[in-house]
Amino acid sequence: MVNAHSRDSDPLVGEVIAEKYAIVSLLARGGMGRVYRGVQLALEREVALKVLDLRWLVQTGSNPAVVDDFRRRFVLEAASAAKLTHPNTIVIHDYGADGDDLLYMVMEMVEGQTLAQRLERDGRLPPETVVRIMAQVCGSLAEAHGRGMVHRDLKPSNIMLTQRGSQREFVKVLDFGLVKQEADVSTTRSGALIGTPRYMSPEQVANSEVTAASDVYGLGACMYHALTGQPPFDSESAYVLMAAHVNARPPAMSEVDPDLRVPAALEQVVLRCLSKAPEQRYASMEEVSMAMQAALGEDFTLSGSRSLVGSDSTPLGRLPSKDWTHSLTDSAVRLPDAHVSTVAPPERRAALAVLVLAALVLVFFGVLALRGPSAGPLQDPPAQPAADSSLTSPPNAAGRVEVWVRSTPEGARVARAGEDLGNTPARLLLGPNDRWTLTLSAPGHVDRTLRVSAAQREVNVVLEAAVAEPAAPTDAADERPHGDVTRPTGTSAMDPAATERPTSVGTPRTAGSMSAPSAAPEHRTDNRDPWNDEP
Repeated sequence: MVNAHSRDSDPLVGEVIAEKYAIVSLLARGGMGRVYRGVQLALEREVALKVLDLRWLVQTGSNPAVVDDFRRRFVLEAASAAKLTHPNTIVIHDYGADGDDLLYMVMEMVEGQTLAQRLERDGRLPPETVVRIMAQVCGSLAEAHGRGMVHRDLKPSNIMLTQRGSQREFVKVLDFGLVKQEADVSTTRSGALIGTPRYMSPEQVANSEVTAASDVYGLGACMYHALTGQPPFDSESAYVLMAAHVNARPPAMSEVDPDLRVPAALEQVVLRCLSKAPEQRYASMEEVSMAMQAALGEDFTLSGSRSLVGSDSTPLGRLPSKDWTHSLTDSAVRLPDAHVSTVAPPERRAALAVLVLAALVLVFFGVLALRGPSAGPLQDPPAQPAADSSLTSPPNAAGRVEVWVRSTPEGARVARAGEDLGNTPARLLLGPNDRWTLTLSAPGHVDRTLRVSAAQREVNVVLEAAVAEPAAPTDAADERPHGDVTRPTGTSAMDPAATERPTSVGTPRTAGSMSAPSAAPEHRTDNRDPWNDEP
């Protein structure tokens, strides 16, 4: 049963762990962790084994405290994840230690590809596909949050796509390797940086309180990537990425690609998930899931499932073998949620109560200013309103449609081409083919420029409170020009996509292998997840 032909490529291939699990082949590796295909000898069951060899830490010069910290984190991951039963969460069969140096976790073997691999192949996905995938992720994390657990490293390489019965793109959320009990503040030491910079929430960057709202932010970052083909912010510098998460707005999706066809309401859901302040995000994964459904319209349903977040949406069973073979390698935090007015005109209130977010319109955010060293702090460029078709093509008065514009806070000034149209809630009359460019402003808040059409009927806008921007990074940001931002050309070394084929084991990766400028905030250390070397 044990295939030893690749013993030379990895020292554990061909070995038996804890006298119970035969290691057949290497599936993936990330940081100092490895994932193997194996066989549970007693049951002759194929499994995936996640292994951490503490000797790799010792070889890199880690002190005993770091080794003990990784050991505690590994046990926490296994014990916490083993309690989860949602069908979209990976199943943990067993965990333990083999001697003093080898820790292992035994998981169900899942055949498929990660969302990161899918995006590398396809670039981006249709909105309907993205919502079906992310709704299942919401279900998995909703159960974890209900048990007081926070994933802390949600990213495309931790979202496995497989097929179950007739349902394609059945999701398994992988690697609760950075899982944290919200009540436990002892496991993560002060100054530790945990997460993946491309999908890391602002509070993770700042070492602030970590709650389920950070998972909402991570989900929003994954949705943005899946819809546009690139993450909200991208740079080869981890420090520049982290500064962007704290200081900058994501580019409007139309700025990423003018040909994108993402519903305006769905983009609003994503941007709310990516709010800087935790309290302005959705309060729960259930709310995110409902908002996604509403954004695509009442006819949208999750294929093959009775509920977007229900735990019994699909029966459990063994997954069929497919061309792609992969299993778990990588890991998630929380932010709050702003009130959005849902009051509709009396004659439409009942119909809009369930689908309030479906009427949200595309808000044109400024393009992220990751410029050169002399550009100063990351900040939003001034809004550049698009040409207003109605200025040159007046609507037919007989066919005008009533459109309501509402805002949080109420009473915001509504203007069009400098003309004052009143305060919110504002009733506007648009021709069937009109597209008006409006600017909303309120004292103490950032002005918002958006476009509305007669098809929207009601627009709800949340104005962001104006706050003083933090001082720009003076060392790392200046060493690397902000303009040197490129889309990723592939996956990182720790990504399953980069390591799905067995490779030879060379010098072990170190905990500090993440690429970052030499200058970094003084209060933090680079105490990273043993599985994770992804920027």
